[in-house]
Amino acid sequence: RRLHVGDLALIASMGANSVRLYGNDPSQNHEAFLDELHDVGLKAIVGFSDYPYIQMAGNCIQTDFDCFTQIKDQYANDLKGGFLKGVNGKDVHYHPGIRT
Repeated sequence: RRLHVGDLALIASMGANSVRLYGNDPSQNHEAFLDELHDVGLKAIVGFSDYPYIQMAGNCIQTDFDCFTQIKDQYANDLKGGFLKGVNGKDVHYHPGIRT
C-alpha cells in the first residue's frame, strides 16, 4: 500500500516544488514514488540513509571510516531501484522526479 497517495498532490498544491528525502531503503524500488512526484510537478532531493555509515554490519565505523564499498553499493542499489531511467543502455538518465 502506498501511504503517500494524495499527500504529494497536496504538497504541490501548497506551492512546494520539491520534497527532501533524508534516507531511503536501497533494497526497495522507488520508481512508483518518483513517478508520482513527477506527475504532480514535484522533484525529490535525495539523501542517503545513515545505515551504511553506522548501522549495517561492516559499517564505516567498523572499516576505520573507509566507506567506499558501503556507499558504492547503496548508490548502485538506488540507481537500480528506480533512480535511473533508460537502463537498457540507451538514453540513460536520472529519473525526472529527482532534482539533480
